[in-house]
Amino acid sequence: MEKKFKKKDKILIADLTIKSKLDNLVIIREFIEKNISYLNIDANEVSKIILAVDEACSNIIRHAYKNNPEGTIKIDIYKSNNDLIIEIFDDGISFNPADVREPDISEFARQKKSGGFGVYLIKKLMDEVIYSRDYKGKNLLRLVKKLANDK
Repeated sequence: MEKKFKKKDKILIADLTIKSKLDNLVIIREFIEKNISYLNIDANEVSKIILAVDEACSNIIRHAYKNNPEGTIKIDIYKSNNDLIIEIFDDGISFNPADVREPDISEFARQKKSGGFGVYLIKKLMDEVIYSRDYKGKNLLRLVKKLANDK
């Protein structure tokens, strides 16, 4: 069930706006790591979050913007109770990851295909993956990771 996050319950940790270039993925990965490292998240979970965001942004660059480096990607990191929320905005072609079926991995291997696992990977790495269009008509991909209870 999709959890609703009220604006007043979300605490903004950091935000980043960057051009849609594959070279900027390293900046995005470093931005995520730097801004979630103090949240007492297991290193393995941090790696999963970074990989999910990297894959989402890579898909935005390649598919939503068709490799146009003039597009922008905005990333907001929030904490809400025991949830880490990463919201990724873009103005590219809309795409709902909920419409993507789980890939048949053995069929991919049999056909010697590569690629096509990005959305599947994002869904496996995060606890919730929610796509919508915001009130300004931007694509919004919300990635949610449940955090261990604060001690």
